[in-house]
Amino acid sequence: MDSEFKELFISAKNKIIQYRNSHIKVISHIDADGISAAAIMSLALDRMGISHEVHFTPLDGIPSSELGDLTIFLDMGSGQIDYLMAEHEDK
Repeated sequence: MDSEFKELFISAKNKIIQYRNSHIKVISHIDADGISAAAIMSLALDRMGISHEVHFTPLDGIPSSELGDLTIFLDMGSGQIDYLMAEHEDK
C-alpha cells in the first residue's frame, strides 16, 4: 500500500472511530457505483460495530438537514468538492 494512501486511510479510520458514538451519515450518489460504494462502507462500519445511516442523492443538492455529526460522502465526483464546501461550510 502506498504510504500516502495508507496515511489517509488511517486518518479516515481514526476520524470514524472518534465519532463512533455520534450521528454518522453516509451519503452517496444514486447510481450503480454509488450504491456499491455505500454498501461497502456500510458493511465496513457494521463490522466495526458503528451505527450509521445511508442516504442516496443526486449530485445537484444535499441539504444541510441531511448531514450528520460526521458525514461520509461517496461517489460524488471531484467536481462536487467546491460545491459541498461552499454549501456546508458551517458544518
